[in-house]
Amino acid sequence: MKKTISILLAVVLLFSALPVFASAQSAATVDIKGMSVIAEAGVTVYAPVMVNAQNITTLAVEVTYDKTVFELVGVEKLHLGNAADENLAVDGPDITASPYRFDWAYINEFDYDGVAASVKLKVKDNAENGDYQVTYTVVECADTNGVEAEYDSETVTVTVTDDRAVLDRNDGWPSSIGEKAVYIVSDEGAEKALFAKGGKLVYGTSLFLDGIWTPNFNGLVQINGTVYYFVNSEVSADFAGVVNYEGNYYFVMNGVADRVPGWKLVGSDWYYVNPEGYAVIGWVYDNGVWYYTNANGVMEYDCWKKDSIGWVYLGLNGAMLTNAWCTDSQGWCYVGADGYAVTNCWKQDSIGWIWLNENGSMTKGAWIQDGGQWYYLDENGYMVSNAWRKDSKGWCYLGASGAMVTNCWIQDSVGWCYIGADGYAVTNCWKQDSIGWCYLNSEGSMTKSAWVYDGYNWYYLNADGYMVTGTHRIDGKYYTFASNGVWVG
Repeated sequence: MKKTISILLAVVLLFSALPVFASAQSAATVDIKGMSVIAEAGVTVYAPVMVNAQNITTLAVEVTYDKTVFELVGVEKLHLGNAADENLAVDGPDITASPYRFDWAYINEFDYDGVAASVKLKVKDNAENGDYQVTYTVVECADTNGVEAEYDSETVTVTVTDDRAVLDRNDGWPSSIGEKAVYIVSDEGAEKALFAKGGKLVYGTSLFLDGIWTPNFNGLVQINGTVYYFVNSEVSADFAGVVNYEGNYYFVMNGVADRVPGWKLVGSDWYYVNPEGYAVIGWVYDNGVWYYTNANGVMEYDCWKKDSIGWVYLGLNGAMLTNAWCTDSQGWCYVGADGYAVTNCWKQDSIGWIWLNENGSMTKGAWIQDGGQWYYLDENGYMVSNAWRKDSKGWCYLGASGAMVTNCWIQDSVGWCYIGADGYAVTNCWKQDSIGWCYLNSEGSMTKSAWVYDGYNWYYLNADGYMVTGTHRIDGKYYTFASNGVWVG
């Protein structure tokens, strides 16, 4: 059975520097205080040491421990005021010594919050049940006047037990440890510290300063395979969303990363965790359907999304649409089998033909050219066919295919008209066909049963719209026309 070690180990060394008077009898006093610690066998224990002191020239502390139970890993020292931290990782041939001595450099008036150290002891895997002693002793201390301190020490009891009830981790919270208890763990060689404050997990490398927790950490920490999210050094039970941790994204809920694959609903927002247990930022392929999550990991829906290929539409359920019509503020668009908006092509629906422009939107009230032919889309976006269309240049005719016709005769309810090479109806001019000559008036229609004056001569068009020659009775009188149709008498 793997042992759980209840370690009454985390120690606060409180050094109250008393006023120094001229009298040689005045001396500082070092007072050592301890706190409880809980750890599992095989982990590294941080034993915090704190000294409230200023203007000290010499300060040394020895720690004595049972080498069959603990292995001294090192000491990290820091200044709690404005002075620069030493931040030393102690090593060397005497690192395993018991007692082990560590010293501080000069502590000046800028260290107004004192100095601190984290003594790191690894609890051995084979530690037997029982009580063990760890003793901290100030062995040397003198102020700037050379006055030595009164030394003090304290022995802390370390209890090794198989009773796992001291740490209830079923719901992720230690529920039966004290206000000042410390839970220390080591994950893949990286030491991490969890502090219990009011029944909550907290993380940090700072210390309890005179029983008050100093928060100093924001982010994710993986502990025994579980990833926790901390805000101000406390597990954030209020946060729900995606957090980046060492290059990977995690979906966090109730302070813990949820690594179960699938969709996660928070309020009205959906998040996705992939089969590897990571949250996805970007495109998601799930059950044959594409979805997209934004930079916050939230699934987007009922909107367009553009990538290097083109535009796609995400439906009301977030799924990328395929082979479907969709609409936005610009009008109707069509997405193909690949999910991308169809552009620069024709598309037919139950009403008629539509031209989808370079943006994928329906062209409305405009001309488009396709394959060398001109077409017109009405105000609703549908191709016009078998109809006249007038613009600033004149009248043109859109045939059965919707293409503007050229160089041909067109018959409508009024009569015959001729469309020229430019696609516009020919007006105010003569036109010859296989039967004869006809005159196309200002509207482009054949003139019938009427006189025409071309500015030089008079001509007459019969009821069929063709120019007459020879002698004809018109309105009860006879008129004679030359072979070229000119009236001669």
